[in-house]
Amino acid sequence: IEFNTAGHSNQESGKVFGSLETKYKVKDYGLSFTEKWNTDNTLYSEVSVQDKLLEGLKLAFEATFAPQSGNKTGKFKAAYGHENVKVDSDVNVDLNGPLINASAVLGYEGWLAGY
Repeated sequence: IEFNTAGHSNQESGKVFGSLETKYKVKDYGLSFTEKWNTDNTLYSEVSVQDKLLEGLKLAFEATFAPQSGNKTGKFKAAYGHENVKVDSDVNVDLNGPLINASAVLGYEGWLAGY
């Protein structure tokens, strides 16, 4: 189990922000569970699996919840990285319809091309 805390203060606005993060890894299965809580009272969770289905592939689901407003978000993420290839994709789960973001970069003999 890993614990991490962070904080910063904006001198102009006087606002202070902090967060607490816990991470638990199950190395035998490539699983990682992450929980975050910040001073805006937003809860964040992520479940991910890496390098188990395919070397260099990471699959994850992220969720956030703001209890004071009832706002909820969810996102499916996939990323694949190899020596000459990097592909990322995010699918935001929303009641208004999904939003898909994707990118790819290919490399060959020192040249890079991406979209």
